[in-house]
Amino acid sequence: MRLNSTYAKPEIHDKWESIYRGNPLLDRLNDQIMDRIIGCIQPAPGARFLDAGCGIGDHTARIARKGYECVGIDISPLILEKAEKRMHDYGLSSRVDLYVRRSRICLYVESCLTSCIVVGC
Repeated sequence: MRLNSTYAKPEIHDKWESIYRGNPLLDRLNDQIMDRIIGCIQPAPGARFLDAGCGIGDHTARIARKGYECVGIDISPLILEKAEKRMHDYGLSSRVDLYVRRSRICLYVESCLTSCIVVGC
């Protein structure tokens, strides 16, 4: 089965979200993990991150809320529509760019980004 035909299906993402998102304990843990990552790498103000496999943009939003720019990529155009709506609703659209891409097509990373790659989960 091809990656596109599997991960582009909305039901895959809906199942993922039902398990891993909206749980206050997991949300707090993910906040703490992101704080730790940011603290360890100490990015410069305005640094640009990549959230590869961003899904609905959970980590993308965490990064943008901290004042950084974030490029989110995902294989599913339908899921990126949800991510785009979330970023708009959170007031983060100016800090976030979302693209339909496969993670392995990120050969430009060093020239376009200044910080970290967050592989979506």
